[in-house]
Amino acid sequence: MTIQRPEYQNIGRHERLECVLEATPSEKIAFEILLVDDDPNILSTLSSSLADSSHHVTTALGGQNALDVPHQNFFDLVITDLNMPGVDGITVLRRVKGIGSNTKVIIMTGSVLPTSTLRLVLREANGFSPKPFSLTELYRTVASCLGSEVLSPSPCKQTPCGSVEALPP
Repeated sequence: MTIQRPEYQNIGRHERLECVLEATPSEKIAFEILLVDDDPNILSTLSSSLADSSHHVTTALGGQNALDVPHQNFFDLVITDLNMPGVDGITVLRRVKGIGSNTKVIIMTGSVLPTSTLRLVLREANGFSPKPFSLTELYRTVASCLGSEVLSPSPCKQTPCGSVEALPP
């Protein structure tokens, strides 16, 4: 079940994205983003940066704290660390996708992943960001997942949501 915010009840995600693409910079729709990590410094830095881009950011310190959040709010995007004690990023991803929402999920990690784990992440997530990454790279990945240039428009190398099938099966 997807919980819609009242101002979006009468329009679908596709129409919202069209509104974003046609809007002037001062009229851009702010997306709802859930940021999940077990490092408070990363949460603070990324949250401030994404909020500066006019998005509403909710943070969850660790996977366990994130599990019930999507049931309480509608999120356009969840950005989660992969390796966290207790509840990991794959569990968060599957819970978000399991509630039947259209929420996009980006997995980020600083770990070197075995090929099988990387394939799993790329198959199930909408985007992947290996740490360390620049804020510009994150902006581009987020914009790609949300379907528009809603963040920093400067070009950079990225792993967009549309190319997560890059690894051979």
